[in-house]
Order: sequence, then C-alpha cells, then structure tokens
Amino acid sequence: MNTDKQIEGVPIVLAASRVEANEYQNNPFWAFICTFPKKISGHFLKDHLNSLENNEDGTAKRTIYGLRKIESILIDEFGEENVVVSHYENLDKFIGKKTKVVGISTMDPMGLAYVSTTYNSLIGFGGEALNSHEFKMLVRHPSIQKYKPKVIVGGQGSWQISEANVQEQLGIDVIFQGEGENDVLEVFKSLMKNKKVQKYYTSGKSDRSKIPIIKHAASYGMVEITRGCGRGCHFCSPTMREKYS
Repeated sequence: MNTDKQIEGVPIVLAASRVEANEYQNNPFWAFICTFPKKISGHFLKDHLNSLENNEDGTAKRTIYGLRKIESILIDEFGEENVVVSHYENLDKFIGKKTKVVGISTMDPMGLAYVSTTYNSLIGFGGEALNSHEFKMLVRHPSIQKYKPKVIVGGQGSWQISEANVQEQLGIDVIFQGEGENDVLEVFKSLMKNKKVQKYYTSGKSDRSKIPIIKHAASYGMVEITRGCGRGCHFCSPTMREKYS
C-alpha cells in the first residue's frame, strides 16, 4: 500500500477479520481451525485467508450476516454511496480523508471464546489464537492508523475486549454489545458528528419492526429465520436473550 497517497475514502466502512468473513470453500468446519494457535492454524489456512472474494469495485462479495444487517440500517440512513463493506486487503481503497467511522464485527477477538480456550488446552501448547491475531491486525490496519477514523466494534465477542482491558491499547473508541437495530444508528450518528459516545455501549432486545432485510449477500448464502439459540449454555450470551414469540 502507498502510504503517501491521500485517499478520499467513504464516510462509513464496515469490516470483519479475514478468518470470520471467510467461507472456507463452503465448509464452515474449517473455521474451527481459527481457534488453534496461529503458528498452527495460520499455516493450514493461509490459502483461505488470501482468497476472499470481492466485487469489481473492490467491496466484499459476501461477509458475515450480522455485518450485513448493520450495513442495511446505515444505508437506509446515510445512502448506499456512503457505506461500504470491505475485506481486509481492500481497506486502503475505502478508508481515507472522508472516512468518519470504521465499524468492525467480531465473534472471538481475543481468543477467549469457549472453543478457542478448549482447543488450545487440548493441543497441549499454547500461543495466540489465529482469531485474536487476525482481529488485532484488522484494528491496526495501516489506513486506520493513517486517517484516524472513529472505530466501533460490535458482535458476539465484543465483550472480550473489555474483559482483556485492551480497548484503549487497540484504539477502539466504542464497544457495542447487544443487538443493534434499536440503538446502533444513533451511535453512528454521534460518531459521524464527532460527538461523545460512552466507550462501552450496551443495547437491549431489538424491536422486530426495526429489523431490516439485508441488501447484499451474506457468507454461505445465510438468511435469518430466528435469533439466538435455545440450548441455554450459560457461557454463551446469545442463549440468554429474550426469545421472540
């Protein structure tokens, strides 16, 4: 990337790490390898990490479903020309002088999820999980460092950043925990206007009437027919949500 060239950029850029946005040649079980230490999983998944599909304009062809929901909310408010979803390798095309906010969705940013900690223990020797390495690489992308947009991180794993006490260290302005349909737009509006937003924002159950239809394709061709999980595992926050009737 040419760090001297000034890029105009897009006001809002959304992204997920390469390991979470990946489809692993339509085999979701490969994604579990991301929970292994980077020195193992990075070797096995190298080709996958470098083969994410893009549209002709450089935007992400598919990405995680939750990020597509946020994209839809923001497009309805700010217009499609002002919101972009990009994979890691193309962020330098979209983050520039006009970029106000970079939104990142994550499931396991610090490698603290149940599967990550379990697999690392079973392997017998530790090391940073690939999930964690790829997330840190994303939030420290050279274009983010250069243009200094506001960074908001959401998704099921966003709590891990606060738990590990690394929000400031990673340059994250806002951690958004919970479902986004009710509140995320107001948070983005405030960030766009450079208004103060609480560093850890917790949102409640979404109003079903505010849940939008996604506008572009999600990973694995996913669609949403329900939200959360009925198993009730106490280590997993989605299971503890109120259920929709």
